[in-house]
Amino acid sequence: INETGNVPTSDAKHRTGTLPFLALDLLRTKPEHHLYRHDLESFLYVLLWAGLHYRLDGERNPYPNKAVQGWMNSDFTAAISSKQSLLAFAWEINQLLGAFTPEFKPLAETWGRPLLNLFKAAYRDKDDKEGDESWDKETMGGHLTFEKFMEALKSKPRSWD
Repeated sequence: INETGNVPTSDAKHRTGTLPFLALDLLRTKPEHHLYRHDLESFLYVLLWAGLHYRLDGERNPYPNKAVQGWMNSDFTAAISSKQSLLAFAWEINQLLGAFTPEFKPLAETWGRPLLNLFKAAYRDKDDKEGDESWDKETMGGHLTFEKFMEALKSKPRSWD
């Protein structure tokens, strides 16, 4: 946090991160500066990936699961399309969460669906506000804050006092 109480944007001149877990906005031809909300979105994709591929007995489901295979495309086009589709269509969300491994199945409804709904609402609002200079890009209109993220997880942030 800087002296004004804000999280400064990254000054990286290139994309950083692991492709399947990059936020949608960072996959675009002219990506935005890296913002805190991009890390929140990456958490969602890591959660979904783990829920689809990993089991606690050391075994692994087929890799990559066809529901997220598009996330692997290095030209970014398929990754963008796959993630946009996921955030737009309820049937894809149901199909994806239904494919979670038994160990991660409880997280499908307690974390997966609420986070998907949070990001779905944020991107829908972003599309509606395209070009509106007063719209807050840093939090996608107030949708993607630490507090809203923790609320979606039904978790209370720890206090430092």
